[in-house]
Amino acid sequence: GFWAELARRKLDSIGLSEEPVGVSALYSPALNSVVSSPAQLDNASFSVASSLHPKPRTDAGAVDDNAAAAAADEAAVEAEAAEAVARDALAAGRLQICGSLRNVNTFERFTGADRDGILATAADHIWRAITSGAAERDPALLNAFTVLTFSDLKKWAFYYWFAFPALKLPSPARVMGNPVTLADHASADG
Repeated sequence: GFWAELARRKLDSIGLSEEPVGVSALYSPALNSVVSSPAQLDNASFSVASSLHPKPRTDAGAVDDNAAAAAADEAAVEAEAAEAVARDALAAGRLQICGSLRNVNTFERFTGADRDGILATAADHIWRAITSGAAERDPALLNAFTVLTFSDLKKWAFYYWFAFPALKLPSPARVMGNPVTLADHASADG
């Protein structure tokens, strides 16, 4: 699952980097206001943004052509898999949402992380997507999430903190048109 893939990537490509990595989750809107709407991550969650992964390097620091070609092939396979996951998810009434994962290298950095700052930064990304008009072109930007993790691979223990930022508007939003189901919206796009 997700944690095994994170461990593999931590060893193979992420290494000691604490830079954000693109991930996705499958989101199921709840039909009842009392029930939470779960977001599920799995091993396919890393397929959305392999461009954020560090490029393979040799000891001399130059990009290794064979490793770069292998990474490009892996990225193409991951992109195809991500499209298939998104199609299957929509057919099952779920939506694929994108986010970022930041894996820190020590438990102290995990517990001492500025969670308010992380949440404020994530909310600022959403606000900038709204004010720039990018959210009109790609509404998925409004459903971004962030996850902070620490992977203790020696003990096979994983610590995590998820944030699903939401903006609190100063006044209620007005509905501009009739509601549209996700299935109808997706069929209109495709």
